[in-house]
Amino acid sequence: MTQPAEISLEDGVLVRRGFQRVDVGDIDQNRNLKIRMFIGPGLRPVFEDMQARLQFRQMGIDEGVAPGQYYQEFEAYPRVYGYDEELRTELRVSLQSALVAAREGAAERLVVETRGELQSRVVTGPARAVGFEPPLGEFAVAGRSRVIHMLTRPKAPPGERAVTEVPRQLEFLTLQAFEGDFPTIEILARVPDGYRPVSPEGAAPVRGVWTMANSDVFQHVHAREYLYAMENRMGALAADADLPLDQISATRARVIFRRPSLVGERYELRCALFRQDDKLMALGSYHSVVAGNADDRPACFLRFEAELR
Repeated sequence: MTQPAEISLEDGVLVRRGFQRVDVGDIDQNRNLKIRMFIGPGLRPVFEDMQARLQFRQMGIDEGVAPGQYYQEFEAYPRVYGYDEELRTELRVSLQSALVAAREGAAERLVVETRGELQSRVVTGPARAVGFEPPLGEFAVAGRSRVIHMLTRPKAPPGERAVTEVPRQLEFLTLQAFEGDFPTIEILARVPDGYRPVSPEGAAPVRGVWTMANSDVFQHVHAREYLYAMENRMGALAADADLPLDQISATRARVIFRRPSLVGERYELRCALFRQDDKLMALGSYHSVVAGNADDRPACFLRFEAELR
């Protein structure tokens, strides 16, 4: 039986330590964590047992303030034989003041940042039977996560939605300064020196529609759905380039959400794949399609990284 998580306040940061056993579909055939599985252990507890302290629902009722997911970052550390399915998890939730670019110029905004670490025992060799218990070694970091929620007043008029004063429900957290540059699409879209397009002529965009299967209880498209389609598109481009798909291991994904997508909305996914030696990088963006025309402003922007191993 999984042990209950321990939640405590440490130096003004809310910390949760626990255990989670991942589903067999959350790891690939090499037993490494899939990027798409990080949302569960890296974010779900924030909206479950940690809500006894964070009180997001009450904050919305009393203050009209809601946390809007803006950014997520997942890093995987693949190994030759992968990891065990049992994870040790740690989440650290902090309140920060960040300098955020806006049309009117940069301004201070309050954000809630969640950083997570996933540890598991390293697999030291192949299992005696495919899919069953392999030999295990010591615990090591299998992945890390980072999620940024922008505090906003969604029902306020445009120009009045920014939150700069700490809501009463979050006063138990120590306000910290945001470290480094605040993530932007411009930063994520930069192609490092040495990377070249895998398809110099460019890859054609693909179109789809969001359905009930993509939705969640917050009445918009769930964050992991963007990951699914992006991972599949990146794989298709790699296959078109005759790259060995069974030797590609995901190492990092960064995503910026500009606005939520809804059931029934049509979208266009634009994706480009780049390569430098054994390193791969894909840049993707989702664009709303209305009357057959795609909006050039992305609703969601993604940067994926992987390695040929």
